[in-house]
Amino acid sequence: MARHSCSAAGAAQLAADIRRGVRGGASVADAVRQIVAAVRAGGDRALLEYEERFGGGGALRVAPEELDAALAGLDADVRAGLEVAIENVRAVAEAGLDAEAELTLR
Repeated sequence: MARHSCSAAGAAQLAADIRRGVRGGASVADAVRQIVAAVRAGGDRALLEYEERFGGGGALRVAPEELDAALAGLDADVRAGLEVAIENVRAVAEAGLDAEAELTLR
């Protein structure tokens, strides 16, 4: 099994290339459903087995440099929206610890 890597801009082309490689016009949807069901049932163990099968068994951890690059590449409005969402989730979680807490979400 080949391992593929691409940028967001090349994702559509990669998807088209992969679709062309599916034999007999078969859909990959059934295979994807089976994989999702297996991971739901088997959790991390199943996920690691699929990583070994399809990805080569490398680490599932994303390098800090990759995380920094992804964050730097976000559209400013998207990043701002994510930061507001993070603040709101944190506020709700903290308020959940206090039955009488009042909170204002952004």
